[in-house]
Amino acid sequence: PALPLQLWQLSGADEDLERVCRLPNQEGWTGELGVRGMGWGVGAGWFRFVRGENPDFPENVLRAEYQEVCRALESIRADDADSKTIYIQHWISRNPVLCSALVQLTTGAPYPVYHGGLLHARVRYYDVAAERPGLPRDVAALVDAVTEGGFRVQLANLDPQREKSVVLQAGTFGEHAFDRVRQEDAEEVVDLEGRWLRVDLAPAAGVTLEFTMRRFVNVPSYDTPWRRQADAPHIQLRDPADNARNLIYEWAPDHPLRQ
Repeated sequence: PALPLQLWQLSGADEDLERVCRLPNQEGWTGELGVRGMGWGVGAGWFRFVRGENPDFPENVLRAEYQEVCRALESIRADDADSKTIYIQHWISRNPVLCSALVQLTTGAPYPVYHGGLLHARVRYYDVAAERPGLPRDVAALVDAVTEGGFRVQLANLDPQREKSVVLQAGTFGEHAFDRVRQEDAEEVVDLEGRWLRVDLAPAAGVTLEFTMRRFVNVPSYDTPWRRQADAPHIQLRDPADNARNLIYEWAPDHPLRQ
């Protein structure tokens, strides 16, 4: 149910949630990778997981994706096709770079629609020490609950000796804003303002945080906690007349597939 899930993910509306819940055979939504390991079908298992109905999903989907990576690598090793005659689709089933499981488990969102869909996540991460996007080394994250107005995330520092710091961003493009946060099993609720929150993790420590957020209140951008999109150099378009053949690819007239 990829499209109904994407609709609910964007709107957060109860009526869209009801549409997903009316779909049949949900007991079979476990989290298979689907067609050629491209992430198709995983969203259904993820949906049941973040609603508390599929507790084994993280372990199962990571195992399945690892097996798909191994299958793709073995397929590459055994491939004896002539690279001069094969079609580009030949490589899709042999692509070992898969991230659908990690994307869904860490961002609280279904995998993007194939062929160019955007990832509309509840949360993304920045490595404070490296000042770059992504989780710091030895830091794990799991979004295990998603609601219309918030989410719950588990953060763990697997390094037994060093403290780690991570910035959480509300939305893939900072389009949301954090409202409140509460540490699980704690009574105090902390009011927040803005799209970023820094979390410092002691060595070998973890925390579970429950967030409420205001959705789609900021202008989407590629701003990071350290750099603004407006300060980045502009992309310089090139003149097609400079190298026209580099812009449009066509099969050679005598190529077997063209014939």
